[in-house]
Amino acid sequence: MGFITRSIGRRITKALDDVARTPEGKAALERVQGQMALADIALEIAGSGLDDSSACAELRKRLSEHPRAAGDAIEHLGALRTSYLDDRAYRLLTAAVDDGAVRPIDPAVRGQFLAEAKLGRLPLKDGFEYLASLEPRLHDLPPRRLADLRQKPSGFTSSRSEPGLVGAWAESSHPVLNTDLAASVVKTYLAVKGVERDDDDDATPFFERRQRTLTGSFALFGKGDTRPRAQN
Repeated sequence: MGFITRSIGRRITKALDDVARTPEGKAALERVQGQMALADIALEIAGSGLDDSSACAELRKRLSEHPRAAGDAIEHLGALRTSYLDDRAYRLLTAAVDDGAVRPIDPAVRGQFLAEAKLGRLPLKDGFEYLASLEPRLHDLPPRRLADLRQKPSGFTSSRSEPGLVGAWAESSHPVLNTDLAASVVKTYLAVKGVERDDDDDATPFFERRQRTLTGSFALFGKGDTRPRAQN
């Protein structure tokens, strides 16, 4: 069975490589790369301390880096509006492309998203301690190796690593503990604590940290993502 599985896997990989070498495949790959690159820029600016007007102006300056990717990036971010950061990136990018004002947070999710914004603007240690004040069992989790933080350069890991405490699988009904952001803060904090250095005095807001783990909503795959979603 193992041989058959590996053989099938090699054939699939070769088929994908062959497609990627065609003009159509190369064009599709470039389109996806441009889409993700522009979405990452929007997310970076959304996580900054800039107000909406300044953040949108900064994003307008950077649209020229991926001139044909705006529509795809907007569609991509529009499907992810279950968190403050994804929603703000979407609102900033649509305003930058339309050369209009940044729309406000959807009132239906305003309280939830502002709570996430507050957590994301805290330094790592303060963010972790805030979450631990809501879920004291977080203090019992062991530190992680720094290698665990670096395993996935894309930054995405499953929220299910801390079942029952934070993230999509949290037992708590607290709106902040149930977020991907809470899982990200916990994972990053434990990884930092797993090395021989102390970041306790690092005042960098979590959203602006260069090294952090991010959890993705795919942790809900198969369960159904029922989290509140911005619709405006």
